Amino acid sequence: MRILLVCERLDGTGGWSRYSANLRSALRGKGHEVRTCTRHGGGGDFENLPPPIHMMTRPYLVPIVKRVIAKANNVFLPDVIHFTVEPYALAIPKKLRRKSIITFHGNYGIRPLRFWLSRRSMLNALREVHTCITVSKFTQDTMMHELQTWPKVRDNFHKKTRVIANGIPMPHYVPRDPQKAGHQILFVGAVKGSKGVHEAILGCIAYGNKYGGQLRFSIVGSLDFDPSMCKKPKDWQCKRRSKALQNFWAE
Repeated sequence: MRILLVCERLDGTGGWSRYSANLRSALRGKGHEVRTCTRHGGGGDFENLPPPIHMMTRPYLVPIVKRVIAKANNVFLPDVIHFTVEPYALAIPKKLRRKSIITFHGNYGIRPLRFWLSRRSMLNALREVHTCITVSKFTQDTMMHELQTWPKVRDNFHKKTRVIANGIPMPHYVPRDPQKAGHQILFVGAVKGSKGVHEAILGCIAYGNKYGGQLRFSIVGSLDFDPSMCKKPKDWQCKRRSKALQNFWAE
């Protein structure tokens, strides 16, 4: 199968980039022919895309990106076009939507629906693309909530969406003290409300309250804390002090 990936870059320096690079390698490993369309200097076979964030606020970029994608399609003739960076899906040419896939990672799948300049383009894409992928059930549920104003689009999104497990494999951990053996959860990403940190911590609290035992929750990511996420554990609503809170670390 011939597959065109539309992404920002392939150097592995961010979530989009790492996902796209790993996906390209995995698809090629299965014998598929894969080409990529990226920003200038992004390591792709076609390198004329603008920064993806600009797609939501600069509508004049949409027809430009449409031409880039159409040219890549005409040269490579892919069977599938996979948009691994959500804002680029605003520029899917209408005739190519039926063979297109969009991966929704989180925040930047929702933002186009909140900006009036980009809302119509994203809704049109969601109505007609072949498949949507979300990297977690949380991402799917958040998208469904955002689409509740457009019930037909919401139902269509739910029907054509596949949820995948997208995480980092943890190395085998052997505690020095057998008494401290327990579960480890690693969260990678900025500490902000849109990343689901609050929900993750509440999930740890619920687990600790129900099952007890040792639980280590580690955060690796940006130190630009969202003030709304800086509440003390006692400020979160829980029935009692949870053992799950004893081993929280921010790294």
